[in-house]
Amino acid sequence: MSNCPASFQGYPKPCRDVQGGVKKFWMIPHSAISSFTEASGVCTAITLAANARFILYEQGFQNASATEAPQTNRQNGTTSWEETINMVFHKRNAAVSYDIRSMAQQDVVIVCQEEQIVSGARVNFIYGLNNGLGLAPSESMTGVNQIDMNGYNLVFTGAEPYGALTISQALIDSND
Repeated sequence: MSNCPASFQGYPKPCRDVQGGVKKFWMIPHSAISSFTEASGVCTAITLAANARFILYEQGFQNASATEAPQTNRQNGTTSWEETINMVFHKRNAAVSYDIRSMAQQDVVIVCQEEQIVSGARVNFIYGLNNGLGLAPSESMTGVNQIDMNGYNLVFTGAEPYGALTISQALIDSND
């Protein structure tokens, strides 16, 4: 018999009032996370290194996404969560190019604020908290036609021991 916790809670069919998409992201170097506390899938506390803070990256309408996929191996008895963040930044410029260079040189932690609203507040999830996310092959483009996108499509990937945790807006605001 296994010693795994039997904490199934069930899942009632929800109302059709949810929306997909990402409103904004906050990012911080993984090395700036000194410690965090987790309880039942919620990040309840986070401590950052001195002078570290979450940096806001707003997203355009229906441009960005965050996904996670549990990976299990029954033979090995292992589980991992593959996390992928897709960010879009319009208008190529030196400041964003410099940020991307910095992002490429280190692992990061990303908070994703979803479009969905629950109990009057937007839902936030934090990705890469244990192992960090790395910049995967991404693109910077000029576009061909005048109405084409000029900007960046960035992809961050990582693997975590469990799925992304929810994190309150108050906890983010106290660290930005």
